[in-house]
Amino acid sequence: MYFSYFTKSLTTFGNWYENLVSAVDIAVSKIGRLETVDRQDIKALYRNHLFTLKEFVETAEIARDYCTTAINKLEFNIKMAINLLEEET
Repeated sequence: MYFSYFTKSLTTFGNWYENLVSAVDIAVSKIGRLETVDRQDIKALYRNHLFTLKEFVETAEIARDYCTTAINKLEFNIKMAINLLEEET
């Protein structure tokens, strides 16, 4: 699983770690599919000021670098998601 540098470690129990995934990580995880519900979720997280457009773009670019299949679709979806967020501003 991919976690960006925005992921925060909450607690350490011996060798076990609990992590809180950031809102921007959740939003970026929805880019691959980008169905109606995914677009609504991304916009809702953004509307609630849980990440900035800059954080979204940076995290999406990092995630894209890890993609090994369907890169054209992913790049198209990233552009679509950025356009959705720009409309919200």
